[in-house]
Amino acid sequence: YLHILYSTYRAIVAFLLALILGVPLGIMMGWKANFNAYAGALLDFLRPIPPLAWVPIAILVLPGVEPAVIFVTFLVAFFATTLNTLLGVRSIDPDLFRAAECLGAGPSDILRDIIVPGAMPTIFTGLQIAMGAAWFSLVAGEMIAAQYGLGFMILESYNLVQYPTIVIMMATLGIVGYASSAIIRRLGKRMISWRQES
Repeated sequence: YLHILYSTYRAIVAFLLALILGVPLGIMMGWKANFNAYAGALLDFLRPIPPLAWVPIAILVLPGVEPAVIFVTFLVAFFATTLNTLLGVRSIDPDLFRAAECLGAGPSDILRDIIVPGAMPTIFTGLQIAMGAAWFSLVAGEMIAAQYGLGFMILESYNLVQYPTIVIMMATLGIVGYASSAIIRRLGKRMISWRQES
């Protein structure tokens, strides 16, 4: 249970950081073409780098092992969240923006009444993908740099030739990952219920 607690804590922290940073960045990239020209180029440069390649640098730069594992987990969730938010903003009908501007809507009105509601379904899809990707990279990071967690336990069981424990840890990962994605999916359905009704 201690390993489950450590892994869940890391996944939640990384996911919340990706949510706080990725959604606003994706909105700005989809809304402002000039901003997207610079931020998009940087993301396209960083995104192909495998998350595990960041582990040595994260261990050297960040204090302690815990922030390094969370950082590696955050990266994968961040890219998934940002790119899906960008896709959601770009999928909004441009006529809505023109109509709002003709009616005198300001930037805050457009953001609140058009961009956020219009992109919300795609954002929650991205959040589900981000949560699944976070668990994937978390296990790999724990195998390399952690002393607790499900990933660490899998590697430790392999070294000790405890194969039933490996299977149990894999099943636990599946259950916890499914439960976390289900919570996001249920929250998303509740927040966009107005769209389904319309």
